Amino acid sequence: MDIEKERRRVYLNHNLSYSNRLVEIKAQYKFCFAIFLFVLSLSITNYAFNIGLFLIISVINIYVSKNTIKRYFKSLCVPLIFLLISIVSLIISFSADTQGYITYFTLGSVNIGITYTGVETSLKLFLRTMNSISAMYFIVLTMPMNQIVEVLKLMRLPEIFIEVVVLVYRFIFIFIEEYREIHMAQYLRFGYKDIKKSYNSTSILVKCLFVRVMERYSDLVVILDTRLYQGKFHV
Repeated sequence: MDIEKERRRVYLNHNLSYSNRLVEIKAQYKFCFAIFLFVLSLSITNYAFNIGLFLIISVINIYVSKNTIKRYFKSLCVPLIFLLISIVSLIISFSADTQGYITYFTLGSVNIGITYTGVETSLKLFLRTMNSISAMYFIVLTMPMNQIVEVLKLMRLPEIFIEVVVLVYRFIFIFIEEYREIHMAQYLRFGYKDIKKSYNSTSILVKCLFVRVMERYSDLVVILDTRLYQGKFHV
């Protein structure tokens, strides 16, 4: 995965969440709508309905987030890669019996191939998962972090959990910022000119990232101490 492209995608979604057409709508309403979409995605198995639901959710997400069609569907590519890997493992079946196979080949005493049941299960999983991801994107694209925290508080989740969510969200951007600075410095010094230099630069990048992120964490601890941090964030 190209982390630079992923950085741009994360920052774009972050900006869209603060400038979308529903930013003034109460967070609990948007969250309930997203949960409703999740329930529809997981409860109905009709193929035509699931395809239609995916298209409707996609249109809603693109419109309310003021995003482009190309950028929106490119953002779906990352989870789609992991989904396809899972589906392949479901489609391919191993059995001593040849009944129910669409196509297969024999390896010793075992038949390896594609079954009707595997294809049906994989298709259902694919459509349900894509609809669920689209519903999650509705939250990502329409709810800024402060609204997500507001919803978590309304759900009366433990404060420690909410604090961890906020810190993880913050450190994602710290990680991306540090990566960008180190990678740019290496690139300007021709650190990725050939394969050998690329491997060497990547190993240095990983090491420097760990050190820099830990330094940022230490800076955060110092800042909290100077502000008389008592072990509780007011989020």
